[in-house]
Parts: sequence; C-alpha cells; structure tokens
Amino acid sequence: MPVLRLLRQPVPLALWLGQLFSVTGDKLYGMAVLWLVLQLTGSAKLMAAVSAAESVCYVLAGLLGSGLIARSRRLPMLIRLDLLSAVVIALVPVGYLLGVRSILLLIVVATAASLVAALFDPALQAALPEVVPAADLQPIVALTDSTDRLARVLGPGSAGLLLLVLPEIHLFTLDAATFLASAAALAFAARRRASAPPGAGGRGAPRGAVLDGLREILRRRSLRVGLAVRGSCNLAWPAFTIGVPFELVHRLHTGLGSYGLLLGVFGLGNLAGNLLSGNPRTGRHLLAIYCLAWSLVGTGFLGLALAPSLAVAALATAWMGIFTPLANVSMDAHIAAVVQPDRLQRVYALQRSVVAGASAAGGFAVAAGIEALPGTAVIAAAGTWMLLAGTLCAVRVRKAVGRPERARV
Repeated sequence: MPVLRLLRQPVPLALWLGQLFSVTGDKLYGMAVLWLVLQLTGSAKLMAAVSAAESVCYVLAGLLGSGLIARSRRLPMLIRLDLLSAVVIALVPVGYLLGVRSILLLIVVATAASLVAALFDPALQAALPEVVPAADLQPIVALTDSTDRLARVLGPGSAGLLLLVLPEIHLFTLDAATFLASAAALAFAARRRASAPPGAGGRGAPRGAVLDGLREILRRRSLRVGLAVRGSCNLAWPAFTIGVPFELVHRLHTGLGSYGLLLGVFGLGNLAGNLLSGNPRTGRHLLAIYCLAWSLVGTGFLGLALAPSLAVAALATAWMGIFTPLANVSMDAHIAAVVQPDRLQRVYALQRSVVAGASAAGGFAVAAGIEALPGTAVIAAAGTWMLLAGTLCAVRVRKAVGRPERARV
C-alpha cells in the first residue's frame, strides 16, 4: 500500500515517528491537565472552563496567527514551535517541584500550549508538499493523519501502565519530551527534504492571513463546498463524544469500560481508513470520495442510534471510524493539490478554526438536546444531518463536473 511504502523512506518515517510521539504525548497531557484541575478544585465547571479556553485560543490563533508562519521557512519554524511547546509544558512539573500548585498555572500553560498548537498544525500540513514529491502527497497526508488516530489508542492505553510507575505530574514531563522528539524528526527532515516548490515558504505572501485564506476558499467552488460540509458535520460530531456515553448508561446499561471499548474500536477503524485513504489512484475523485465518506459516517451514527446491543454499537462505531479519515484526508489532499503553496497554510488554518468552532458550538447544542430529548433521537438527528450534508455535497460536485474552477490570481 502507498502509505506503508512511504514508511520505508527516511524522511516520511522520521516525520511519522516524530508526530506519533508528539500527538501521543498530547493525549497524555489532555488527560493529565483536566485530572489536575479536578484534583486542585473539585470543580467540573473549571474543567469545562479550561477546555473552553483551549478551544477559543486555538480558533483565534489559527485565524490571526497563521500569517506569521506563512512568511517564514516552515520546517525551521516548526522546529522552534516544538521547542517552545516543550518549554511551555515543562512549566507544570517544574512548578510542582518548586511548590507552585496553582489552577492559574494550569490555565496559563493550557492556553499557551493551545496557541502554539494552532500555529503548528496547519503549518505542518502546509509543509508536506516540501518534503515529498507530488506523487506521494496524498499518501503523506494520510500518513500524517494516522498519527492522531493511533494516538487515540496509544495515549489512553499507555497512561494506565505509566501511572503504575510515575506520578500523574510526570505525564507533563513525558509530553514535553515528545515535543523534543518531534523537533529532532523535523530537523532530520529539514536536512534531507526534497527541493521545495517555487514559492514554498511564502516569504513574499501578502499580509492578512484570515482574509487571504477566506479569499482563496471563496474563489474556488470545491473549497467552499468542502468547508461548508466539514463545518456542518463537525457541528453534529459531539453527538458521538457526548451522546454515546449517555446512551451506554441509560439504554444499554453499561459503564465507562464500554465507552473505552467503543473509542478503541473507532481508533482501529480509523487506522483501516487511513490505509485506504492514502491511495493516490483516487486522486481524480477526491471530492466525490469526500462527499460519500461523510454520508457513510452519517449512516454509522444512525446505526449507533438503533443499536440494540453493545456488539452492534461497536460495529457501527468501526464503520464510522473507517470513513472519517477518508473524508478528512480526501479534502486535505484536494486542498494541497489546488491551492498555491504560499496560501496553503492560511487555508488549512481557516479550515481548522472552522472545525474547532463548529465542534465547540455543537457540544453545547448536543448537551441541550440531550436534556430535552432522548439521546437516541439526538444521535439519529446528527446522523441524518451528516447524511444530508454528504448527499448535498455529492450533488454539488456532480453539477460542477466539467466546469473549470476560477483561475488563481
């Protein structure tokens, strides 16, 4: 498979390993920061406040800060951002060693880490065309996407074993160390990378990151449709993260272990989907695959809503897991194929900000829906919403066949 073939090449392998360590460390950090907030305050509201602060900072930094990276050489800047992340995260264990055990410290660190991540994530995506030939672009997008899928399994799974030998506070120490591993991998890639395409690095890119990315999306029908569908589907996604635990408890009468099982099954489905999504032969049909994948994710939500047992719920979750990366990778690869290199990061940053904002808004909507309606109805409504969004996307793509996109300016 093309994705696995890339792992035999030193630069993609180094990038993949570096990001796998880093993202797995982030999962450990995500668990640890909320756990420490709970230990320090005993307040669920403060836990929610920390999560909300992270989301808001991510959205704002993604919208306003991407131009700073777009005007720099990306790989060296990514290395600096990883080193900065390591320092920021290390403030927590250092503070604890010095006797500073404060909720304020955790909020400051969580906010700063979110700001740096909002700059790093789209910049990494935009740098991929600089490190592999054009023929390997779709497989490297799929390979990079797989790190988050794997980390969802490895992070929570390894936490239990790590906490047998380490205090919780050193989950932050491990996360800081993973950023150093990522920086080392990026440094290796910077030395060995393929020649960057003309204009890559974007030193001459115009100012106004938000407007520049927005203009690029508005200029192209495929990007307009893709962003609208991705935002609307992520608006409904919290029906899984919030609605499913309620259903497991109240309808299927199972506990937290069952939710962990579904998350693990979802992660395994993701890995299968990543292998499928990296096939470059699908490059001519990326938008059609994108639309179809979201429709199929919607049918998985409907299967979850109707599942009479945990086994059927697991099958529906695996089905969703397969098609989620197919949707994400198809759109990301399409963006990399049609957007000029100096505008890539701004488009990715705007897309990620829309996704983060939609997910946050969807969380509130789903929570309100569960208080007023059965959880089954909320999950079914989310599935129907995704199915309709994917179908409408397919109609728009079909109508656009044969119509040329507007020329880039």
